[in-house]
Amino acid sequence: MPQSIKPFIVTVMSTKGGVTKSTNVANIGAFCADHSIKTLMIDTDVQPTLSSYYHIEDSAPFGLYEFFTRPDLPLNEIISRTEFSNLDLIQSNDPLDKLSTVLTSTPGGILKFNQLVKKIDGYDLIIVDTRGTRGITVDMTVLASDLILSPLRPELVSAREFMCGTLGIYKNLNIFTDYCTLI
Repeated sequence: MPQSIKPFIVTVMSTKGGVTKSTNVANIGAFCADHSIKTLMIDTDVQPTLSSYYHIEDSAPFGLYEFFTRPDLPLNEIISRTEFSNLDLIQSNDPLDKLSTVLTSTPGGILKFNQLVKKIDGYDLIIVDTRGTRGITVDMTVLASDLILSPLRPELVSAREFMCGTLGIYKNLNIFTDYCTLI
């Protein structure tokens, strides 16, 4: 039996809002899909901008919230198909941010994404869109990522936020990196 290859995971994050995170995810996803790279986008933002970028051809009955809270669900009930081949989406469906509460009150909740993403196969690339603030959903995606992209507007306020907020997340989560490679 051929061995499954783990998808490459990219998280687009910044603790500052309005820096084109969702736009970058949508554009990178479309570019990769257009070049025959099977791509899954995951919208983890409570303001689901990414979820509205593309026409959904086959909308899954569930989304991000159930991906975490109902791991027994088959992935085809969570992953929606866009109108473009090779480009799928797990839609954000948690406008009240209940997922953060669930993850915060779950032992090891910060590592949940790292565990769940391992059951996703059939994709070459997973691109995660995050909210423009610090929180457990951002932290958990950073920990599971192979690459982190952080858009930055060329202005002083954005640069300061990047230095304090975005790099601060990376430094604080660095203690988990050895553990994440083990699970």
